[in-house]
Parts: sequence; structure tokens; C-alpha cells
Amino acid sequence: MKISKKFVVFSLGSLGAMLCAIALSPIGKDTLALLLNRAVLTDYFRNAGTGSIFLFIAAHMVANAIGVPGTILVVVGGAVYGLWWGTLWSVIGATMGAIAAFFLAR
Repeated sequence: MKISKKFVVFSLGSLGAMLCAIALSPIGKDTLALLLNRAVLTDYFRNAGTGSIFLFIAAHMVANAIGVPGTILVVVGGAVYGLWWGTLWSVIGATMGAIAAFFLAR
């Protein structure tokens, strides 16, 4: 099986972006807790300000594209943005993640 150059570049870029996000995270060593704890994740998005919607969509997109279940993010979206807005942002993020996963697989 031949691995395409686009796949390698995208994979390394994604890994680099995740490592930079973890390294530059304001919560430092508790980054893993942010990703796995619903209460911590909810507080993080509530305190993120006006850019939290784009951050939420990006997190949902990356999680979906690399195969991480988005259930926690869907619950957080509902808790932070309300039922309708949380649903909208989750659907947008999941759709963009599915498109990214499609292009990764292709």
C-alpha cells in the first residue's frame, strides 16, 4: 500500500498543530483533563469568550477527523450554547470533520 505525500503532510501538520496547542495551552499540564472531563471542558468553552464558537467547531472537526467520538463535545455544546445553537455548532463541526476524514482516506 502506497502512502500519498498529501497524507503524510496532513498527518504531520495535524500532529504538529495538536502538539503546539498542548504546549501553548493556558492550563498547561491539565490538557488531558480538558479533553476527557466534561465539566472542565464546559468551563473552558464558557470562559473562552467570543472565539469559543470557532474553537468549539475546530475541536469538533479535529476530533471527528481523527476518529475520536464526539459525544462529549456534543454534550458540552448543548451545555454551553443551549439546545439549538449547540446542535448547530455540533452539526457544523461534525460535518467539517467528516469531510476532512473523507479527504484523509481518499
